[in-house]
Amino acid sequence: MRRKKDGFREELLRYARQQVAQEGPENINIRDLAQRAGIASGTVYNYFSGKDELLLALIEESWSGLLVEMDVRICAGSFLEQAAEIFDFLRQHVDGATGRMMRTLSQTPGAGAAQMTAMQALLADNLRRRMAKDTAITLASRDIAPDTCVRLLMRTMLALLRVSEPQQEWHLFLELLRPALYAQSVFQEDVTP
Repeated sequence: MRRKKDGFREELLRYARQQVAQEGPENINIRDLAQRAGIASGTVYNYFSGKDELLLALIEESWSGLLVEMDVRICAGSFLEQAAEIFDFLRQHVDGATGRMMRTLSQTPGAGAAQMTAMQALLADNLRRRMAKDTAITLASRDIAPDTCVRLLMRTMLALLRVSEPQQEWHLFLELLRPALYAQSVFQEDVTP
């Protein structure tokens, strides 16, 4: 095996990003990437075991950037308002290049499950921090742990990010979650004058 050059992996990722932008993630291949970089195809394999590992690296890079951008851009008042904005923010990116790369990768069973789980854990941590900062949250039941709320929120968010036109379901879910988080009665009293 040849010795790896410092920084060359990042250079290959830059070429791969260009290829994805121009041709789509489904058309990325090692031979074309090597040609763009002006190297032999075998040299790419010193840095990536194949197309799946390359796509995983691009997705991980994209998600890391999304989480940083999300922290800067999303600062609505309540936790639920932030959750609504986070969903819309992620939806834009799932519909874009990041989502296309993820769908391409998902055609290969088992590819990147550990990395995907790690990225979801980062998103869950982000949601936990946001929830902890909302001082208005007073869980309706002592039996409901904040982690349980975050897991439910994550599972629902990830499931709805996979379907078309999920906005109504997402906002309904948040409204159903509101009473549990903010200790409100689920049923409004009908007060007739």
